[in-house]
Amino acid sequence: MFYHNELLKVVCGVEKMWPRLLQLFQGHGSSVSSVAFSPDGSTVVSGSDDKTIRIWDASTGVEMLPPLQGHDDAICSVAFSPDGSKIISGSSDKTIRVWDASTGVEMLPPLQGHSSSVYSVAFSPDGSNIVSESWDKTIRVWDASTGVEYLPSQHNAGNDVHMSAPDCHRTVSLHEGWFIDSTTGHCLGRLPVGISYYRWRPHRSGCVGWTVDHKLVILQFP
Repeated sequence: MFYHNELLKVVCGVEKMWPRLLQLFQGHGSSVSSVAFSPDGSTVVSGSDDKTIRIWDASTGVEMLPPLQGHDDAICSVAFSPDGSKIISGSSDKTIRVWDASTGVEMLPPLQGHSSSVYSVAFSPDGSNIVSESWDKTIRVWDASTGVEYLPSQHNAGNDVHMSAPDCHRTVSLHEGWFIDSTTGHCLGRLPVGISYYRWRPHRSGCVGWTVDHKLVILQFP
């Protein structure tokens, strides 16, 4: 199916649950709100309402480090850097934190500026920047090495932040079914109305998400 002059392609169809390959990863004391693979697929990071982040061996399910602690409220979003050396986390305590993926040590002071929960964080494709989105309806861009916010906050009423194709360094936001290039303000396309989606994640030149009835959706941007 194509929408708006083929600017957006939506592919639906995965209805069966994937088989479980490993035992359950257990350790969090409350709901797990976000998980992510390292770029090489060897490690899994998880963030929980118990205010901790845990790092797991993807092959064995064994925790590789003690829980990462520092946030004062629930973890809403976690992500690896493109080279796998860093982990970022966004929290209901309104901050973003940057962690060394191999040691679990915080690499920077908490990134502060949002006035509400930070529910989505992502690295730029080259790993130099961090993008965060909050319920305060702003998108903020930070220097990943210094933690300095180097762009003015941008108003946004969307649902998630995603980095798309590495060759275009695009930040994409979603609002009421419309996908917007947050850098230029250009509309990239719209999802079919009347369908609910959640948990978008970057994938090559677009991103993937799920419908409420567990169908996979793949978006490809021009």
